[in-house]
Amino acid sequence: MAERFIEEGLRTEGHPGIYFRDGPAGRRPGLLGGPDVWEIVGALRTVQEKGEARIAALTERLGLTAPQVLTAVRYYAEYPEEIDAWIAANGAEAEALERTLERERELLG
Repeated sequence: MAERFIEEGLRTEGHPGIYFRDGPAGRRPGLLGGPDVWEIVGALRTVQEKGEARIAALTERLGLTAPQVLTAVRYYAEYPEEIDAWIAANGAEAEALERTLERERELLG
């Protein structure tokens, strides 16, 4: 546990505005007062605009500030494998839920 807190402390020191939170799927990095980093990066991938317009579009969509989005982007730039794993896990969970709901709809006709 001490190693985890040291690692997380070093990460939050290097990325002000990021903190780690517990949840059913485990501890994950998120914005203080905002969503998880993986949620921001996942949403950013769906935005068509480029450059600053991309950040502006996402801030409007998520109700965040540009500095908050940039905080998440900078964290992702340093830890892409971690965030990509969260995005993949969430996608797999969503697909499994959709399959379950589809089977329920078929059964209920």
